[in-house]
Amino acid sequence: MVRVKLDFRLMNATNMAALAGIVQQAIKNNPGTFSYTAPNKPPYTDAVFAAAILAVINANSEYKLGGVTQKVALNKLVVILLAMMNEYAIYVDAIADGNEDTILLSGFHVAYGTHPKGKQTLPGTPTVNATRADASGEIDAETEVYDRAVYGCIVSEGKALDPATTITSKGQLIIPIGQTNRIIHVVDQHRKKKIDGLTQGVNYWFYYYIINSAGVSQLSVGFKLMCG
Repeated sequence: MVRVKLDFRLMNATNMAALAGIVQQAIKNNPGTFSYTAPNKPPYTDAVFAAAILAVINANSEYKLGGVTQKVALNKLVVILLAMMNEYAIYVDAIADGNEDTILLSGFHVAYGTHPKGKQTLPGTPTVNATRADASGEIDAETEVYDRAVYGCIVSEGKALDPATTITSKGQLIIPIGQTNRIIHVVDQHRKKKIDGLTQGVNYWFYYYIINSAGVSQLSVGFKLMCG
């Protein structure tokens, strides 16, 4: 029977935290499928799950800087996150009931499914396209399809992002102090995004980055479009 693939049990701390981050975002952004108000709800709140992921990411960074003296602390946090991932896998299997698309929607990989099971590779630099939406004050943006990915879209109002803007290996957006204009940042499972609340007659720059279990892509080249 199709079910959640338990490959996260064999991942190192970096890759497991990356996959856990994808699952956390997927559960959070698909409340119609993974509801916190349903009788069968996610095993932890979004805040608790996100905190456990961040704890592993931070401990892993400290381990890389401090060496073996930091490994005990990292291992304890990895065990906690692994236990949580096991519970989320059980939860998703119960919700999916053998539906492969539901498992993929959760961010987990699929065991015994029809989709390719090859190892994910680090996503390359995405390309961006943006068009004026039907309603005023809205722009539709999209990028190409990536397998089992989370899509981050950054919109800069009035001017391009500072060239020093970066996405870290942890998926954190670093905006230089000099970038004082309005920035919109949307991260979810959908590669197509409708950005609303924009000002007519103003130029906007659109950027994408991609996160999958192998890591985080480079930030795309900006796409400029005036809001209609």
